[in-house]
Amino acid sequence: SPASPLSVVDLPRLLKIDGAVDALIVAGTNYTNLMDCLDKVAVPYVTVGNSLFVDPPRPQTDQVRFDHASGGRQATEYLIHLGHRDIWYVGDLSLAWYVERFEGYRRAMLDAGLEPRAQVEGLSDDRFVNGFYSAEMILSQRQPVTAIIGSTNEVAYGVCEAVERQGLQIPADISLVGFDDERTMHKSRPLTTVWVDPAEEGRQLAKMAIEKVHSPGIHLPEVVIPTQLVKHNTCRPLLNNVTQSH
Repeated sequence: SPASPLSVVDLPRLLKIDGAVDALIVAGTNYTNLMDCLDKVAVPYVTVGNSLFVDPPRPQTDQVRFDHASGGRQATEYLIHLGHRDIWYVGDLSLAWYVERFEGYRRAMLDAGLEPRAQVEGLSDDRFVNGFYSAEMILSQRQPVTAIIGSTNEVAYGVCEAVERQGLQIPADISLVGFDDERTMHKSRPLTTVWVDPAEEGRQLAKMAIEKVHSPGIHLPEVVIPTQLVKHNTCRPLLNNVTQSH
């Protein structure tokens, strides 16, 4: 727990044995108390930057992260280019690792002179269900919407389910983009998604850990892995808006 005092945070016994571990890759969710414990252990380590939530912020070294903010911006700018103006973002922002994705969306909307529209309250701990109920609420309130970005593919597929139950179609009525670390298929339907490459993340973490073994005491600059927008048939241009924008 992030609130646990340092005195009760216990590390695996192996890390306390001199020479038992050459280097450590910390891939789970990490908070200040855990990082403070690791700093007391004489074992070089590297971290997944997107899962590091510490206050005050630590130097951006010895970590690998995906550029989630750029991914959120990329998805939004793609939809704007297709002529969409009423673009919603759906995802639970109490889950801190999704905040960067939302911030990329928000900045892209503001830079284009558009109003960010978002449902970012958690309606369910299940991401698919959260996407479903969020989209259902947006549609039942008759909010202006022609496109939705889900914070994950699971959220986006929940959105898809809600849209189709309202008698609407993806992408004829609403364009849809997801965001995930795998090319998810749901009901044999590929989804336009901002894709991150977990294999490249693993390679970069391993490379950094090996460098730290060979050069003890050094701090390596962070490695930022770009995202990629993978396009499938879940987005469609708004032809009238595209024509007017030119």
